[in-house]
Amino acid sequence: MLNQNYGNVLERKADLYNWFYHIEDDEISYFLTEAGSNCFNYSQFKAPHQFLLWIGKNGFIIGIEQKGQGFNAKNIHDTNHKQNEGGAFEFYKRTKATIFFDNSESTKIVYMEVNFKSMGQEKKTNNSTKTLPNPDADHTFAL
Repeated sequence: MLNQNYGNVLERKADLYNWFYHIEDDEISYFLTEAGSNCFNYSQFKAPHQFLLWIGKNGFIIGIEQKGQGFNAKNIHDTNHKQNEGGAFEFYKRTKATIFFDNSESTKIVYMEVNFKSMGQEKKTNNSTKTLPNPDADHTFAL
């Protein structure tokens, strides 16, 4: 769906093989793989609960939610905890997109926002409006 809606402005079309071959400019695939992998390895139920997608005229937001006990994203970021156990937080630090969490100290949802205007890219077609995630969530901690 993202390739269909944004293929003309994405640096590279999303394809999970790009992560496998270390093609880092496919940030969508890196996010889905790294955040999804963390759910499989570290969440209470060892699986993502749901994948979320909001499509807008200037970009999109992807979310990956886990059920059960949350994790302390702020602590992991601040202390480089789990640095050698995966690449998610290293990716979060270097991505051009904005990464944010539903609650920085008990995270259950990790979001990636791609905003073409802030990245100097414009979408050439206009077919939908942007819907934001839960407004009651703690979005103050963004990388």
